[in-house]
Amino acid sequence: MICVVACAESERTSPELEEVRVSTHRGLDPIVPPSGQSTSVALQDLVCPSVEREFDLRKIDATTFELKRKPATSRPLDELSRELRHRDLVSVTVENDSLRATVKPNAIPEQFCLEDGDYRVASYAPTQLLLERTRGTGIRRIRTLAFRDSEEEWRRFLAREVDVVPGANKSQLRYLRALPSVKLVPVALNPATGLTFNTARVSLELRRAVALAIHRKAVVRSLGYDDSMASPGQEDADAAARMVADQTVPSPFRVLAVVGEAEMRRAALVLEANLQRAGIPFAFELMDTDAIFDRMKKGEYEALLFFVGFSKPSMWRLYRSGDPINFSHYANPEYDAAIDAGDAIRVRDIIARDFLEVPIYRIPDVVAADARLCGIKPNLVDLSWLGDVHMCAPGETE
Repeated sequence: MICVVACAESERTSPELEEVRVSTHRGLDPIVPPSGQSTSVALQDLVCPSVEREFDLRKIDATTFELKRKPATSRPLDELSRELRHRDLVSVTVENDSLRATVKPNAIPEQFCLEDGDYRVASYAPTQLLLERTRGTGIRRIRTLAFRDSEEEWRRFLAREVDVVPGANKSQLRYLRALPSVKLVPVALNPATGLTFNTARVSLELRRAVALAIHRKAVVRSLGYDDSMASPGQEDADAAARMVADQTVPSPFRVLAVVGEAEMRRAALVLEANLQRAGIPFAFELMDTDAIFDRMKKGEYEALLFFVGFSKPSMWRLYRSGDPINFSHYANPEYDAAIDAGDAIRVRDIIARDFLEVPIYRIPDVVAADARLCGIKPNLVDLSWLGDVHMCAPGETE
């Protein structure tokens, strides 16, 4: 997760909050053009919000998109064309009441944005990103700092170098609850953590065996939580071993995970024991998000340990046949039809039936913030709330 550090000019001379500093251990990419990776995507709406606000997007062919202006859009198309951004954008032209964008093959539609947000990128380096407000009222600057891992984030917090830290674990929360200077804010929309698979290398039967082999309660206990945090699922280690004996198993069975996620590292130790007992040669590989993205594009992995179970329909395309971001290589016309019909129940049933995801645990994330700060309304994948953070007024608590 991320951690937020808030700074005021001087509490003695001004109650106004001038800058919010955000830390991450998931890497930093430039926001413009959008990369779709790392922490930067969570800051996207502050600088370059989605085109959906102004346009209806329609794919014409593999390299052409039409952006038809919505009735409520009053800004000149020439102006909007100059603000249009995409990492694979080749050209853009104005045609009647639409923009026509030419892109490189396999461009991801969701990465179209308009660089007209309330903030601009003042400076960027791989270890630090600075946003400055261009209009409206609120925080003048948002500074994002990239740290090595979540443990370093906590060291910075304890050294008073940061004022807000998300993703507090159980032992940290027990300590933080005793500090009157700290505010604990739950993160909305917590997905489960689990495994997703490269279905081109891991068969359905092997995916089913992996699901049976995992002792979910043992995983959450290793993280210091009670059994209620374990995701439901059938478990049978002996049956898993018998199934594996009849399968061709990739060796090594490479499981990727983000390098900075301390809880995922601890969970991986239990997963390793579970899978090796079933005869699966588990090999855990830690790397940053960009390296994981590259390995997944190349298909050089068997499974990914990360968040699963997203409810947003926009995430269903992760398993749509032939989609540019379908790194699982799953292809099923039945699933594609369920997406087209907007049938959420059927989509979830197919994901579960074909073991595209194996949820393992769901632990609520909590942001630890300086108690003087208000307007902190975090969720897992969006940091646009940072623009609303402010020093609490007398009597204000949230």
